[in-house]
Amino acid sequence: MDRRLLHVSLRSDPLRPQDRPSASGQAVLVQDTVRALQAHGYGVDVLTAQTTPNDSRRSVLGQMGRIIRLRASSGRQDDASWAAALEALTDEALQWVREEGARRYRLVHSYYWISAGVAGPLARALRLPWVHTPLVLPEPAADSATAVMVRRQLKEADRVIVSNSEMADRVIALEPEARVRVVPPAVDPTVFFPRDPGPILRRLQLSRRGILLVVSEQNHEPARQFLRVWQAADGAGRIPHDCRLVVVGVGASDETFAVFGGPRVVWAGSVPHRRLPGYYAAATCTIVPGTRHTLGLAALESLASGVPVVASRVAALEQVMWSNDTGVLVPRDDMETMLEQAVALWNDPGLAARFGRRGQEVVRDCFTVDRMAREILRLYDDLDAAGRLQAVGIGR
Repeated sequence: MDRRLLHVSLRSDPLRPQDRPSASGQAVLVQDTVRALQAHGYGVDVLTAQTTPNDSRRSVLGQMGRIIRLRASSGRQDDASWAAALEALTDEALQWVREEGARRYRLVHSYYWISAGVAGPLARALRLPWVHTPLVLPEPAADSATAVMVRRQLKEADRVIVSNSEMADRVIALEPEARVRVVPPAVDPTVFFPRDPGPILRRLQLSRRGILLVVSEQNHEPARQFLRVWQAADGAGRIPHDCRLVVVGVGASDETFAVFGGPRVVWAGSVPHRRLPGYYAAATCTIVPGTRHTLGLAALESLASGVPVVASRVAALEQVMWSNDTGVLVPRDDMETMLEQAVALWNDPGLAARFGRRGQEVVRDCFTVDRMAREILRLYDDLDAAGRLQAVGIGR
């Protein structure tokens, strides 16, 4: 059996979370998946984008992983420019694979529609199975060129992996012939676990744990909405005098955020993903204002760190936490209730600690990267079995 896999993540370089703040959930997911698959004995090559001329052509990711950056993607920003580059990217990817020569891949696995635009033709040219993780889906009535392309990708992929059942339903609504499998996201509990809050508290000059808001590429608008509500509540005297909201991912220099700040907001600024565990440790609870497309990774990271979550009631977050067990779920876009529940947990550290301990148990039992890797490998095995049956004329 071939022990090497080819993953395609053009929009998000899986090494970015190590050295950049506000890492996208896609980059974190790909990095964790690649490392976990390696732990099961698989080498993984990842095709991604060269975003600057100084990016190295190749990098190492783990003991059996490599990052290969395609030059044809340099400077691409919007959907139209990415779509225009797909043919050139595919040609460059095929050339690289053929130059490798001796390497034989078991399958191709892509993330997001841009990557699928290369992975599909690549898999067909190499006569390999193709697994696709769409991450973001168009609305059912959308008829843009991108939406048409996404529907075709969902139909042509041998398997489609989604993070929750609501997204599975949306895939089927877009393309009834799609072969969908739900594999929830996960975190590494050897990285995210309870830690001493002292170092971060001293760095931020806080006398006690605060409330944490992590701003990522996906949640800018709901994060601003929460800050707006926090600012109004603070102005009305509803925030306890020694309670602080710690904002990670942006700084006070970002006017689109800082305008909604106030004396009880601490701007931690840009924090590399690898340093986030310390900030979770310094929180009584974490605010996760979710959107429809969230993966729920921030909630899982917080729970694995022993810190409860106050989150929006969207499918991805409902899947990884339970209200009044590991934190509190509030109606989507109800930032007022989110603030009230966060302050209530801050005022009751005993309850917060109980929720946090329960959150650790849930992550350990259900949402580890090792468990996720095993589910993905079972899906890969299913594809192998289906291919062997087709080869002998069974199941057609």
